[in-house]
Amino acid sequence: MPKLLVVDDDPDMLDLVRAALERDGHQVDTETDAAAVQPARCRMYDLLLLDVMMPGEDGFSLCDRIRQRWTAPYCF
Repeated sequence: MPKLLVVDDDPDMLDLVRAALERDGHQVDTETDAAAVQPARCRMYDLLLLDVMMPGEDGFSLCDRIRQRWTAPYCF
């Protein structure tokens, strides 16, 4: 079962995305604060979905922080 991390500051959006992905058989973890995401922890996921417009640290900055720790394919 693929394991996914979804990061978004909107709890309603997280609920919607989680429900859709879990319905399709994915294991989904969520986080509402990009600053709380530990890059070392990200390695255990098959896919990261990052909101690019969050207060504080946005998805692009989080992606950069994660990629400083390890490399992986990505797309925008």
